[in-house]
Amino acid sequence: PQSSPPDIGPAFAQVAANASAADRARLAVLERRVKSIIQDTVTNTFTRALGYAAILALAVLPLLAFSSWYARRQRSPGASVSGR
Repeated sequence: PQSSPPDIGPAFAQVAANASAADRARLAVLERRVKSIIQDTVTNTFTRALGYAAILALAVLPLLAFSSWYARRQRSPGASVSGR
């Protein structure tokens, strides 16, 4: 998998090589907008995924705490299963 956004610069440079000065200026603006859209999309996707991961981790913490407490309780001397 690709770990960084695609480099769209060469594609724009190739088109701009045969374009008029006015078209090159428009292409530069378009390239900046496309790069911005790509960056925003990538950032939003990872932000959302990291948020879900954090929520899941927080949801598991009480279960881990209970499991640890229960395991210590079972190992402690004099602990009885019946609770007497």
